[in-house]
Amino acid sequence: MKQVKFILNLSQQEIKGTLERYHFSKSDLPVLCSFFLALKPLVNCQAFYEVIGSNQKRPRQLEFSEEKDFLAAIVTLGKSVDRLQEMYLEAQDVMAAYMVECLSLDLLNQAYEKLAKRIEEEEGMYIGRYEFLGGKYPLEKTKDIFDYFSQSEVTYNEAYMLIPQKSVVFLGNLTKEPNEACRHICACCQNKSCKNRIVVKKPEEKREFLPYGYQRILGKGQGWKED
Repeated sequence: MKQVKFILNLSQQEIKGTLERYHFSKSDLPVLCSFFLALKPLVNCQAFYEVIGSNQKRPRQLEFSEEKDFLAAIVTLGKSVDRLQEMYLEAQDVMAAYMVECLSLDLLNQAYEKLAKRIEEEEGMYIGRYEFLGGKYPLEKTKDIFDYFSQSEVTYNEAYMLIPQKSVVFLGNLTKEPNEACRHICACCQNKSCKNRIVVKKPEEKREFLPYGYQRILGKGQGWKED
């Protein structure tokens, strides 16, 4: 298992992208920037990953993967991001919690890109497709992947919800062909009903973004605290 920490940051231009993506008004930009300043020092982004080549014997826990060459990974923004969001929810400030959620999602997207770049540099390979559990592979495979990775930063509960919340576990199909690299994480995701989904059109077309609802925040308001 390899482990790496990433320093993440959003420029003002990127925060403007967050503003547009999640349908805030233009007047919300200063507030969104101020929330990012509060969020940034709390982010502790870590990635735990392993590249399994077709010429390698597969670990028992990862035998379920149907990919020839693949990446198994766990990525997290750390516990403090959850705690900041909990603080706003306890204060019944749903808008603040929502802004933190949207900014966190964009930071996670940046972490995916950094990990993909690292795999390219280390292995000379590109992520051609992301496979998140609950799609091609059942959620129950979460246990197998966590059994393989000897780390304690990210855990999961009986419903396979990851803790911290701003964490992901996935497999990535690897290719040696640059033109087969996934252009954006949502472009090859099977979950068409995802409220975070970004619809990526052809390069010459303008990207369109589907709305992201408050229900994600309200639906997670219960049971966030770690016992």
